[in-house]
Amino acid sequence: MGARRERWTRARRAQANKFLARARGLGSIILVIEDQADSLQALADVLTMCGARVLMAGDTLDARAYVGTVKIDLVVTDAALVGESGAAFVAWLRQQPHDKGGGVAVIAITSSADQLAGVRLGGFAAYFQKPLDLDDLCATIGALMHPVSSPPAPARGA
Repeated sequence: MGARRERWTRARRAQANKFLARARGLGSIILVIEDQADSLQALADVLTMCGARVLMAGDTLDARAYVGTVKIDLVVTDAALVGESGAAFVAWLRQQPHDKGGGVAVIAITSSADQLAGVRLGGFAAYFQKPLDLDDLCATIGALMHPVSSPPAPARGA
């Protein structure tokens, strides 16, 4: 039983290292909006391990306060928050000036397949259904935060 547990531990450690290597260097400010305290903390912990500075909001009212005072690089929100929904928050965010968060990419997280249609139309840059695949979430955040540049245009006369 000891060898089996050791193999499992090594596999989990390798998976965690792969995840962290992919995510390392996010170095950005990410606002996470989630009304379930344990989910909010878990997501914040993962993003912090990846090098992000995480601001936590339990509702959109707290999130709006952050948007008004801090330059946010990305938002991750539960689509079905108690009170104002994640989609309503995105609609409000898009009305803000670009330098006040109006152009920030937003990722939606939903637990219900029924909500996916609304999320797809809600102005989100990406969406995920719970349970989260952290590797995919990390890759998506990395792509949104550090998009691959277009190749340079060929020189004239070349």
